[in-house]
Amino acid sequence: FQAYMSGDLTYWGKSLKSIEKTDMSFDLLRQVTNYEYGYIAWCLGQKNEEEAKTYMEKFAQHIDLLEAKGEKLSTISVYRSSLNAYSLSFNKWKLATYASRAISFANKAVESDSNNPLALSLKGNIEFYSPAMFGGSKKEALEYFKKAIDAFEQQNAVVYNWNYVATMLCYAQAYEKLGDKTKAIEVCQKILTIAPAFVYLRDIYYPQLLNKK
Repeated sequence: FQAYMSGDLTYWGKSLKSIEKTDMSFDLLRQVTNYEYGYIAWCLGQKNEEEAKTYMEKFAQHIDLLEAKGEKLSTISVYRSSLNAYSLSFNKWKLATYASRAISFANKAVESDSNNPLALSLKGNIEFYSPAMFGGSKKEALEYFKKAIDAFEQQNAVVYNWNYVATMLCYAQAYEKLGDKTKAIEVCQKILTIAPAFVYLRDIYYPQLLNKK
């Protein structure tokens, strides 16, 4: 969690490598798969495509293993949606195929469990980043982020949870894009009360938001 706060997830990579050779319990497998979910996205953001490819293979294997061990369909669908979204980075010529699969799995995730915060957050991101001409909506994204945050909080899944903090940041950004700077600031202030060491928010995003006219 502290590594996520710092914005440097190299520690995640080292930790994941140290766990690879262990015989994982179901709970550990769930944790590892969730961290791979975040680590791959970070690697792609850092243009570290080789590392991303390596962990996409492991991620795919762990998704299958989780499914075989009885993980709920909603979470499996979240991960399969993300895997297809990540694949877009390496298969631009198959954009329509991978984008369609990502959206289909995201819809399945919410349909199979409307209280799964990961599923709701994923739907929010798809609405947020999809162009309006393809059905994307910042207003819909805002609603999904709000539902995801409520679900995290109702399930007491907020302490040292990078997924929760990431969704909170997305929530603030959705308000900003919709022109509601006041609400965006309120969300940022809430994040900083629970995660004061969140470097990107504290030192970059929040100051820029405050200075935005």
